[in-house]
Parts: sequence; structure tokens; C-alpha cells
Amino acid sequence: MLTHDAALARWCLESIANHGAGGRPDRVETVLVLNDSTAAVRDLVGHTSGARVVDCDVNVGTTMGWNLGFAAARAPKLLLMHEDAAVAEGMTDSLAAVLDADTKAGVVAPWTAPGIGDPPHNVGWLLARDGRQLHIEPAMLPAEFRDAPYAVDVVSSAISMWQRDAWRQIGGFDERRYPAVGSDIDACTALWAHGRSVVVDPTTAGAHRTGAMDGAPGPLTGPRLRDFLYQGYLDHWRSKWSEFAESRLPGGETALIEPATLSVDDRDPRAAFADGLRHAALRATRLSQSSHARRAQRPLSAAEGTDVFPAELDAPMRERVAAAERGVIDRYCRWLAHEHEAALKRGDLLAERAAELEAALGTAHAELGDLREQIQALQPRSDALQQIYEGGWWRLRSRLRRLTLRRD
Repeated sequence: MLTHDAALARWCLESIANHGAGGRPDRVETVLVLNDSTAAVRDLVGHTSGARVVDCDVNVGTTMGWNLGFAAARAPKLLLMHEDAAVAEGMTDSLAAVLDADTKAGVVAPWTAPGIGDPPHNVGWLLARDGRQLHIEPAMLPAEFRDAPYAVDVVSSAISMWQRDAWRQIGGFDERRYPAVGSDIDACTALWAHGRSVVVDPTTAGAHRTGAMDGAPGPLTGPRLRDFLYQGYLDHWRSKWSEFAESRLPGGETALIEPATLSVDDRDPRAAFADGLRHAALRATRLSQSSHARRAQRPLSAAEGTDVFPAELDAPMRERVAAAERGVIDRYCRWLAHEHEAALKRGDLLAERAAELEAALGTAHAELGDLREQIQALQPRSDALQQIYEGGWWRLRSRLRRLTLRRD
């Protein structure tokens, strides 16, 4: 999916042209989703041949864009990529081989790094029962998970290969997560709930330059928006998946791990990650569709109650997207106003506390001044006592000396 950054888009498209087909260009199709793309990106795509273009002249968000692109594609395996990602040589073949070997796997992702050949920065996530996720640090990944595909709770959507039937099984991607943030977590949870696993392939690596969303034009951009959307993700995930998160596997374990298990503050991080990964591997061996599995809702791309997956943007969809965007902007503005009001209250409390401390400091200074005056008043008496002491000492010393001489 391509949005606003032509330089990143070129990087992505060149990697697909060089390595995306895996030596089989006649068996690979490329679908480019233009998501309210800039003129520079559109010009780049206009000079690109051999790809089908799904043109969205409004911001359809990540999940609707993915659904449109997946619907336009025909292959049984679908490599989902963002414009800030790049394919490495041999990566697509390796990911496809993992899905061929594990028919229950719904999605597989490679390790990712900032650039091709760089040290990896993403090797998967673990997920707790309250929806919080823990990024698995590459250095903390136990050795037993480095040589063969391993199960995780969540993989990044930046580069991930999906089984088409798994995408259909979960009802597509949930478009209530408009415009972005948490969509990959929701979809991976849905796979687990529907009896499909989520896998990382450590034998290959792609590239992903994070933070591309923050520089997008328009009102829906920036780190503060990401904070707002992340809170929305948590609320959405907990309302949708709380029952599944508390459900039990056949062996008695909960479907997702305790939140405390994800804390690595008071224990060896490598051991914490290993426990979580073993839990995911155990879950993968006991897969069955949960009674709490929920299918995605697609209020933007499909009329309510239908299971149709359209591959093009039409006028009714455009109207629904515009309404969704207005709704998000309205909620975001109200959230910002609330955050601003809360910040003002915190500022007022800090100002009150500062005034209290300033008053206390003034009192302390006054007391210090009184003590200094008392010391100064006592100084002459102290000097006199010192003189008396010194004079008495010399008189006593002289008397002792005279007594000593008489005794001799």
C-alpha cells in the first residue's frame, strides 16, 4: 500500500522488482493500493509496469486498503507490504515454504531490519490477556528459536505473508480500526481464535523503516495521533477478545498469557521471552477454533450483513470513508481537548505545589536568618568564655608546674 513518500515507495517497488518474484515472475502478481497518494507517488506508479492498481483517492486506512488489495489479488498466498518495507533476496520463497510446510499457519513474517543487511530490530511480539504486547528484542531471543520457524502471538503487518483462506476465515481485516494502529494485532488474535497459528521465519529477513505514518500529510498524522489510536486499539481489542483471552486450551492453560508474565523488570529477560514463546508453541499444538472467535466487521468496504469483498473503491464506500474520517477527527479533537484540560489541571497542581514549596523555602530562609542572628549574638559570649578557658588553663598549668618543682 502506497501513500505519501515517493522515495520510500521507489525503494519498496525496486525491491519487489528485484526479489519479489523469487525467480518465478510468471507465477507472481503485484497489486498496488494507492491510499490517498501524493502526486509524486502517483507519478512513480504511472511509470511502473506489470502491476494492477487499486486507486483510492481518499484515505481508506490500513485495514480497508488491505482488504481491497487482497480482494483484487488471486493468488493463494498474499505478501502484505507497506511502502516503508523492502523484500530481500530469497525472502518470498522462504516464507512460502513455511506456509506450505505448516498448513495451520495463517501468516508468517520474516525478521525485519531498518535496511537490507542491517541487524534485525523486529523478531515478533508476545501478547498478554489485557491486550498489551511485548516486543521481542533480537538479543533476548533464546537460541532454541533461532534456527527454525517459531510461533509468536503477533507479527508486524509491514512485511507478512498470508494464506488467502486464513484471511477469508477471519472475515478479512477489521475496518473498525480506521485509520490505523493495532490492526495487525487484532488480525493475528483472530487467527489464533479461529485455530490458525502466527509464525516467524528466522532464516530470512526483510527491511522496514518505522514511523512512516507520522510524516503523512493531512489531519490524521503525528505521534499524538498514534497515542490516541493506540488507546482506541486497546479499548477495541479488550471488548472484542477478552473472552477469548481468558478461555482455556485443552491442557488447561489460558489462550493468552498473564500480563505479569510479560514483565521483564524483575527477572532474566531471556527467560521471560522463552516462557512466552513456549506458551505460543504449546498453543499451536492444541489448535482448534475457539467458541469466542469473532469475525472481522467491514463497515467501510461492505454493506452490513454481506460477505462480499470488493476490489475497487466506489461512491458509497467513499462516503462511508469520509464519514469515518470525520468521526475520527472529531474524537481526536475531543481527546486532545481532554488531554489539554488534564495537562492544565496538572499544571495548576504543580503551580500550587511550587507555591507551597516557595512559601516553605521562604520560611526556612527566615528561620535561617534568625539562627544566624542568634549565633552572632552568642559570639561575644563565646569569645569571652574562650578567653576565660584559655586563661584558666594557663593558670592551672603554671600552678601544676610550681607544685611539681616544690615536690622535687
